[in-house]
Amino acid sequence: MRKLIIIFVMLMCVNLNAGTLRQRAVESIKNAEEIIQEASEGIPFKFNIDIRQRIGEADNSLAIAKKEFNNKKYSRAIARANNAEVLSAEAMEISTELVNQMESEITDKINSLKGKDNNEIVNVMIFEAENYCQQKNYYECIKKIEEIKNYKYDMRPVKKLIWKQKIETVPKKVKKIRKAKKILKNYQVQYGDNLWSIAKKKYGNGMKWVKIYRANKNIKNINLIYPGQLLILPKN
Repeated sequence: MRKLIIIFVMLMCVNLNAGTLRQRAVESIKNAEEIIQEASEGIPFKFNIDIRQRIGEADNSLAIAKKEFNNKKYSRAIARANNAEVLSAEAMEISTELVNQMESEITDKINSLKGKDNNEIVNVMIFEAENYCQQKNYYECIKKIEEIKNYKYDMRPVKKLIWKQKIETVPKKVKKIRKAKKILKNYQVQYGDNLWSIAKKKYGNGMKWVKIYRANKNIKNINLIYPGQLLILPKN
């Protein structure tokens, strides 16, 4: 009788432990799903190879966790779900570093455009650029910065006139050579490249990825370039 009671108590403990593990596995998988979703939706640098790799591994780890859960291997499911959380957190950390770097470079660019000689229109455009940056709309912010530069250049009528006169005196053959020099050799995309890293490598400034994007009409999505693809790199 005593042995039966002991066995019964042991079975109750086993069932209780299994129930606790099952609940922990459910919670771990749910948390992993939420973090992966947050990472996938909130990261603006999905084209970065390190971020894509970690999110992909997190998705794979979560799928294995669900499979282990269905097989009632709750401890393994918890471990896999926790691994998915770690990978997603790493992806978000990398994204945060890239965002901080981009914001720093954009802020420096905007500050360099500020000056006493600015008219009201330029000041409004600078305000718009700063607003885009605060909204984390970096593409529109960079476009606005380029627009400000072009506008400030166009506001120099004397220098612009002199420049035009010089161009008119240049022979047509020389003009064609200069025009040809505006385009560098084609760049073949390597594994792990993205527009930001290519601009950083070729121009020393990741923000100039917009120049590459504008020069290559075959790029339909800035997040999708592939190894072996040929890109035109405009002159810096």
